[in-house]
Amino acid sequence: MLRNIFSLDAGSDVLKICDKSGEIILNTANALLKNAYNETTAVGDTAKQLMGKLPPDFRFIKPVKEGHICDYNVMIQVLRLLFFDKKNIKGLFKPYFVINTSVNATVVEQEALCEAIIEAGASRVYLLDSTVSATVGAGIDIAESKGNMIVIVGAEHTEVALLSLSNVVYSATPDFSLKTLKRLVSFYMSETHQILLGENTVEEMVKRTLSEKATIDQKIGPIVGIDKKSGLPKKKFISVNEIWEVMLKQLEFLVASIRESMEGIPPELIKDIMERGIIFAGGLANYSGFLDYIKKALEINIIVPQEPEFICVRGNMVIQRNRSLHPLIREVI
Repeated sequence: MLRNIFSLDAGSDVLKICDKSGEIILNTANALLKNAYNETTAVGDTAKQLMGKLPPDFRFIKPVKEGHICDYNVMIQVLRLLFFDKKNIKGLFKPYFVINTSVNATVVEQEALCEAIIEAGASRVYLLDSTVSATVGAGIDIAESKGNMIVIVGAEHTEVALLSLSNVVYSATPDFSLKTLKRLVSFYMSETHQILLGENTVEEMVKRTLSEKATIDQKIGPIVGIDKKSGLPKKKFISVNEIWEVMLKQLEFLVASIRESMEGIPPELIKDIMERGIIFAGGLANYSGFLDYIKKALEINIIVPQEPEFICVRGNMVIQRNRSLHPLIREVI
């Protein structure tokens, strides 16, 4: 094999890479840890597990935030340490990469990500929209004259798009994500229960809540944090429906954003969406309580592909393998 090709999804929270067969060969936190001397001490999941346990002079750095690259040099380091420096990369020449970027990423941000991948060790980068990749990855024939709606709900940003005839008819990025839910829950616990919680603890609370129905009377805990008044460790049990109440306004905002996306769309395309349902992808699409709420609120069928967190990275490779889909590639560097 002279040259290999890989697909990459540089998510805000998780970096995913698959080979041309669609097998996931890298699935780890997109993060880096540096000490006081600017030396890299941990990368990927190892770095994320240390978050909140670090000395003051250590830095936890995420090169991608809200779907956009924000630290070019750290992105190169992460790619080299997690992928390019590994000995299992086959091929005589540098590999090609197919990547997806957020629908609202600027040209500068897109080029910066492509250049970072090339600087890390790639030969060429092919660029696609995340919503297009995800729809193809879900097994949809987007060349049809049918309306397809997709919602990608991730760790730091959400993308909503309507596609027809291989084109994006409408796209939006509502301010909803796992990050916004964590911020609400963290503030609520601090102000109402007078307890300070670590980011990883809050994330576990949110995910546990989204896995359950809003009406369930079940306790989460013991949750361990710091008492704001005494400064001592404090344990607390919180009910699932209490956390649901905290997150409800933000969930209502997502529903309103999806409904707004349907306004002004031709009736024939709306008919297709009502008949076919809305595709949900991204990490939050794994949580049944969250999906039940959205389905009930929208009164539309929700379609969740298998392993929804990987459909973007796999969709990239499907497009690359299928010559008839090559016009979907917007830019080649």
